[in-house]
Amino acid sequence: QLRPDVVLIDLQFPGPDILESLAVVNDHNPVPMVMFSQENNPETIREAFRAGVSTYLLEGIHPDKVKPIIDVALEQFNAWQALRRELVTARLQLEDQKLLLRAKALLMQQRSLDEEGAHRLLTRMAMDNNLKLGDMARTVIASFGNGKKP
Repeated sequence: QLRPDVVLIDLQFPGPDILESLAVVNDHNPVPMVMFSQENNPETIREAFRAGVSTYLLEGIHPDKVKPIIDVALEQFNAWQALRRELVTARLQLEDQKLLLRAKALLMQQRSLDEEGAHRLLTRMAMDNNLKLGDMARTVIASFGNGKKP
């Protein structure tokens, strides 16, 4: 509810329950998290990063170091978020390309078109229906699944 800019966590030994709670929070509202801990177990550190911790420090909080640590955590978090967005975009584009190929193949088969003709038809259909090409490809594939001819 508060939507903090950063979360600071100071725990001697972060247990699995705490890390699981952080993961749930991170799934619903990603925010940079800085964890100060005495726990030097590599598996705990890995689990902390999987839970969304941006920076994990094996020392107590020193007031003169907090601001630079937060700055680094914010930069790391922003970089990871940008990479995640790029990954989602790339996956969506790849899925759209697969759908376009499938829709074109269906149009080629059903309408006796070559690939270029199927692409032109799909593009025109998308424009006529004010849809993105990927959405039109989904519609074409779905309509063939219902036994219709687009």
